[in-house]
Amino acid sequence: MVEKSKKVNEPAMKQTKLTFLECYSTSMGMIIGAGIITSTGICIGLTGTGVWLGFLLAGISLLIVYAPGIIGGSVVPKTSANYFMASCISKKMGGFYIMISFLAFLNIAFMGISFGQYMMSILDVGNLKMWSLLCLTIFYLANFLEQKIVAKIQAGMTFLLIAAWISFIVLGIPKVNFEVFSLKTTFANGIEGMAETVATLLFAMGGGLWLVDAGGRIENPKKNVVFGNLVTVGTAIVLFGIISIVSVGVLPLSEVVDQPLTLVAEAIYPGNTYILFVIGGALLALSTTINARYLDSGNKLIRCAQEGWFPEKFAKRNKNAVPYIFMTIVYLISTLPIIFGMNIASLSRLAAATVGIVAILPNIGFIYLIKKYPEEWKASRWHMSKPVLILLYIISTLLLIILTYRNLRVLSPVLWVVLISYIIISYLYASYREKYVVELKEDK
Repeated sequence: MVEKSKKVNEPAMKQTKLTFLECYSTSMGMIIGAGIITSTGICIGLTGTGVWLGFLLAGISLLIVYAPGIIGGSVVPKTSANYFMASCISKKMGGFYIMISFLAFLNIAFMGISFGQYMMSILDVGNLKMWSLLCLTIFYLANFLEQKIVAKIQAGMTFLLIAAWISFIVLGIPKVNFEVFSLKTTFANGIEGMAETVATLLFAMGGGLWLVDAGGRIENPKKNVVFGNLVTVGTAIVLFGIISIVSVGVLPLSEVVDQPLTLVAEAIYPGNTYILFVIGGALLALSTTINARYLDSGNKLIRCAQEGWFPEKFAKRNKNAVPYIFMTIVYLISTLPIIFGMNIASLSRLAAATVGIVAILPNIGFIYLIKKYPEEWKASRWHMSKPVLILLYIISTLLLIILTYRNLRVLSPVLWVVLISYIIISYLYASYREKYVVELKEDK
């Protein structure tokens, strides 16, 4: 039976808006996660002592790459704003975007596996798969609570993990051998190694990007969507830069390549107190990131279901405005790499690659958005002249393509086949479902 298209309105639900501080704490909890915890050791192998520079360049690259989408999310704030921008290209592109965005939920698995690795480093109980799945399950269930409560839990965990990282820095800096830092060791594998590092760390710096899709649920989104990303990335660049200096400067470089930060923590904390860092720094960092990713996931999907890309019941929310059906789908997707035992290094590059793939359509959609809403663009505090806009857009798009390609090219043939097949299926699904879709009359 053919579904009938009908005008729909986003349901009016009483929702409290997240303040800037709540957005910032959630973003920091998201950004201080698997990237710094797991990717640091991987990137030491790629570029030596220059990891600090890699974080700096990755942060700057991220702000340039995602500038169109971030600005677009502030010009016309919407729930599921990235989907809305992709839809500005065409109805079909909106559906295609939302289908390929499911790939990004694999990133949560990367964090879950990292959590499992650290648990196994301090407890001789269970196995990696058990701890990884247990972690994801706990935070999946926690996100069924009211959003304000989840944000307050996030803020508390973020405070504790920042305290743990400060202790890592305070105890570690005096033990750093700064003589190991030189131009040669900074670019141990040349410019190519640094480029690989930046591509790998791009995923690690995206903590504030969830604000784009949460535009309808935060205070003053026309300011805070952009400002929140700038402050979050700026904080992360400084914090991660100092942490990476400790990570490569305390122990011989050969001992920390591809290793978690547990080894460095053992060297700088007295006795067995390094366990406090593993719990408060590593495990809480991963926990806050996983928690924030689940908090973000529903915002990406609500609008598209209400418009008809999925059965209407998929958009149902509980009394706390949580889209529980979509949350469950995201949870199931995030467990797949863990269940199938995917290698964490491959998963790291796949995670970074999928973030780039998913960003392409909203970036293109930004141009269509400002044409469709010229008055809102003109009134925006981020409005710029046409030549500056074109220059920013060209640089952003080229950098996005280059960094995404660098992550894609190292994937195995099997992953390439899976990825291409899924993209084709996504396009075919969008083509089929397009006739059932109507645009929401308003966004709340």
